[in-house]
Amino acid sequence: MLEENKIIFKVLLTAPAPAKEDISVIDKWANHTKAGANKMKKGIKKAIKSPKDFYRKIVQPTLKTIDAFYKDESIFKGGVSKEEMIANTKAKMQRAANQYLKNIKDTFKKEDGVHPIRSEHSKEKRPTNSSDSLASDASNRVQDTKFDRDVNYGRMNYAKSQLKYNFPLFGSKEENVKGLVTLGVMALSGDNQLRKSMKKGYDIIIKNLCRKPLCITTPEHLIKFKRELRSLIAQLGAEIIKAGYATGMVKYNSDKLNRLVNNYRLPEIAPFEPKGASHIDFFIVREFVKPVREITEYVSEQTQSKDTCDSGVSNRTESANQRRKEKRLALDIQVSLNKTS
Repeated sequence: MLEENKIIFKVLLTAPAPAKEDISVIDKWANHTKAGANKMKKGIKKAIKSPKDFYRKIVQPTLKTIDAFYKDESIFKGGVSKEEMIANTKAKMQRAANQYLKNIKDTFKKEDGVHPIRSEHSKEKRPTNSSDSLASDASNRVQDTKFDRDVNYGRMNYAKSQLKYNFPLFGSKEENVKGLVTLGVMALSGDNQLRKSMKKGYDIIIKNLCRKPLCITTPEHLIKFKRELRSLIAQLGAEIIKAGYATGMVKYNSDKLNRLVNNYRLPEIAPFEPKGASHIDFFIVREFVKPVREITEYVSEQTQSKDTCDSGVSNRTESANQRRKEKRLALDIQVSLNKTS
């Protein structure tokens, strides 16, 4: 007889933190997006060639969907009937159809502007004579589009997203480190590369490892199980981070995660439930980490106003060299044998 609820695998996986002090991945995203501008423009023009085309492909399907979704006697906010709501929607979308092509043209139209990075550096060393000043100003002038400017602004949001969501959950190919999503799937799918995925300096922690990772489902269900588990860890993990690691969200999402895994477990494995004999629970660890200086400063510079820029440099540099305690997302995984006779 096998021992009831005997633990055969136990692991604590902590989401990695960025280890390199560079913003190359952000620059790569921006350059790749800008390089695809012409292809994007051609695709948009091919899809919608005229206001009539816009009306046929976008307005009409939308109005049909609204008409089919709501009952004829439906009354909306302010006492608006279904017919009035459809008429209002149609009028708004007709105006949008007339502006659509003009907006697309304006988005990709090249205009003179100031290079945001060059102009920032040029403030430090200003030319002394007028001819040098004119040459310097000319070098800072670039022809860009509204699309380019939107991408430059988007770099800030992308940098924040990288730090907050992408790296902890998905890791980085550039730094050859796996995120919490991949590690969680490896732990329950029998992937023996789990230990090798630990990279010194990336704060991926594996504790109390009993034997080796084992697959908790049947071979015919393995591919579907890995796909669904990967998707759910990513979704629920992002929700927890967005909620500021709130305890209620951690418990609620852990319950969801256990329910999915329990649907695929082998009969000899104890049922998965939060803090149960077998479980896969989200867990919050608090660790002292050193901030990623360049990315941190890059985000700060993008959001800081010109008035406070100079006064904030020394503070950012000082704080970047200090270790601070941060919350990190983790997965507490345990697999136990079920009671057998």
